[in-house]
Amino acid sequence: MLAGYIKGGAVAIPLTAAILGTALASGFAIRRSKDKLALYPDATIGISVVSLFSVLFIGHFFGRLSAAGAMTLMIAPALCWVSEVPAVRNWPEWGVAILRLVCVAIPLMVVLLASKREFDRSYAPLVENPGSNIFYVQTTPGYRTALECLPLP
Repeated sequence: MLAGYIKGGAVAIPLTAAILGTALASGFAIRRSKDKLALYPDATIGISVVSLFSVLFIGHFFGRLSAAGAMTLMIAPALCWVSEVPAVRNWPEWGVAILRLVCVAIPLMVVLLASKREFDRSYAPLVENPGSNIFYVQTTPGYRTALECLPLP
């Protein structure tokens, strides 16, 4: 939503909730099932990756998500492979899980903070002058458009 395309960002929230619910339910079902291959968790992973990539695509091409931010978001999950380094393989499972979360969370936090800073810079005129009727909004890079808001009757 910080990419400047609110409808595209709002799509990601229920999509992520559906993916999380499906992952939890399939994990529970796999533990209870005797036939592990009958549930096909790979299909859920494939649909999830395509769905989340499509939200990233929308944010970059229809919103204001930069190319560097989009590439970082796309490559960040691959940092889970850090746990496959021979020195880390023998760690306890909880240590490997924490390492994976930290390795993915750091670039995501960098992109989030950069997007938040850009969002605040672009929309600061809307909150800086609460008594004024004229606001300046950056429509394209290098151009600002003045908007006059009429008071409510």
